Amino acid sequence: MAFAVRSAGGPFWFPLIHDVVPVDRRGRFFGKLRALWTSVCFAYVLLAGVFLGSQPDIWKFQVILGIATVFALVRNIFVTVIPTGNSLSGNHDYDDWKAYVKEFLLHRELLLFCAYFGAFSILATFLRQPLILYLRHMGLPVGDNVIVFNFNTLGMVLFLLAGGVLVDRFGTKPIFLVSHVILFLLCLAVVGIGMLPLDTARALMAVAMMLSGGTFAVAGIACTAQMFHLVPDRGRVFFMSLAMIILWSGFTISPLIAGGILNLTGPDWTLHFPGVQLDIFQVMVASAGLAMLPIIGLLRFVDNVKPKAQSPSAT
Repeated sequence: MAFAVRSAGGPFWFPLIHDVVPVDRRGRFFGKLRALWTSVCFAYVLLAGVFLGSQPDIWKFQVILGIATVFALVRNIFVTVIPTGNSLSGNHDYDDWKAYVKEFLLHRELLLFCAYFGAFSILATFLRQPLILYLRHMGLPVGDNVIVFNFNTLGMVLFLLAGGVLVDRFGTKPIFLVSHVILFLLCLAVVGIGMLPLDTARALMAVAMMLSGGTFAVAGIACTAQMFHLVPDRGRVFFMSLAMIILWSGFTISPLIAGGILNLTGPDWTLHFPGVQLDIFQVMVASAGLAMLPIIGLLRFVDNVKPKAQSPSAT
């Protein structure tokens, strides 16, 4: 329910930025906004990991969640003073929602891109939530597990500011292509890291988490640029809401797949090759990485969008 509420309030950021932030500053503004947000998330989770330690009591989790609740309430004070643009003033954006659904289903380019990035996000997010269980399976204490996984957020912070520049210079399609290659190599690297001694694996896994988080963050900026290019001006909130359901489905589907596999096999299941033994987590991550290569073919249906080349009406 928490994620449902958070997701329901997410799409309003797109028309808000579209209407309030000047067109020539949107990329930089969005990059700085996300960098600031992820920096705070990284710092808070890092402190939470240190606070939890190796054998945390339940009251420590309650303290962390309580502080986060206070932050969420304070955030609402600032949201109330943000100026409202045309897309959010009144209810005209949803007056003809049936027509918007029909137009969405008939918008071939938009549907193909949503299908492509939906598949991409499902595979990429095997390096996110399911990996928490993998770190625990490797033997990392709870606090170390949280800290190592938090390097995923650190990677987002480090790559976000540069990501907007890369998208402006090269366009969206090359960014997607490079992201496929990097995530494929990272999946294979994570499999190998799991075979190393725990102290070495802890350090290398943090580096892998940082690179995967940064890569997915840059792909997310390219996705936003692509969506601003594809969705029509009228009904922008509605189209972005429907599209984002598909685009970010990976955050839900990959943990469901991983959980279903673990329920069927158990965490101790292994696959034997000549001279190599892979546990179930390594098999899942390796499979996700290998699947990154064939879906590159879907990029043939994606236009290369360069935000700087778009006219104000297109963005």
